Amino acid sequence: MTPSLHAQLRHTQPNPGWPHWGRSDTDHSHAIFAVTAYLCFLGLGQHVGAFVRWLGHYDGFECWVEDEAHDPVISVRDTLAVYAAGSGTLLSASSDAQAVLRDVVQRICRLPFMRYRAFWGRSVVRDATSRLWNPLEQSWLSFIEEHRAGEKLWVWEGEKPLAPAATLLRVLAPAQSGHSSL
Repeated sequence: MTPSLHAQLRHTQPNPGWPHWGRSDTDHSHAIFAVTAYLCFLGLGQHVGAFVRWLGHYDGFECWVEDEAHDPVISVRDTLAVYAAGSGTLLSASSDAQAVLRDVVQRICRLPFMRYRAFWGRSVVRDATSRLWNPLEQSWLSFIEEHRAGEKLWVWEGEKPLAPAATLLRVLAPAQSGHSSL
C-alpha cells in the first residue's frame, strides 16, 4: 500500500448505507490499520507489534481528551502520514531504520496526547493514596476499572510528555534494547 497523505487527512462524510455502514478510512477504528501500513512503508515493519501494544494502552482514552485532535491513535496515524509523505519514497530495509524510528518517536513525543495525565484520588491535588496512570505500564481500560469508593478520576493535560523520547524508544524498539515494558 502506498500511503496517501491526502486520503488520511481529508475529512469525509462516511456513507451510512451499504456497503460502508458509516465507516470511513479516516475514522478512529481504521486508524490502527493505517499506522501499521505507514510503519511498513517507512521500513519499520518489525516495530508494528510494539507500536500496536503501546497504542493499545491508550484504547478508550480518546473519549477523555479535550480535543479530538488529541486522540492518540489518530495523532500517531497523522504524524506517520506526514512523515511518509515527506519521505517521498518507499524506504527499504537498507535505509537507516533506526534513524527513522528515532525521528518518528521524537515527533510522537511532541504530540498533545503524550502530555495527558490521569489519577484516581479524593481531591484534585494528588496525595500519597492517589494512583497515577502510567500508559507505558498499564492500559487505560484497566486503569479506569480500579475505581474505589470516594475517589474521582482526574484527567488533565500537562506541560511535558509523560515519557521522554528515550524511554518511549526503548518500548517501541525492544529488539535493540533487549526488552519491552509492554
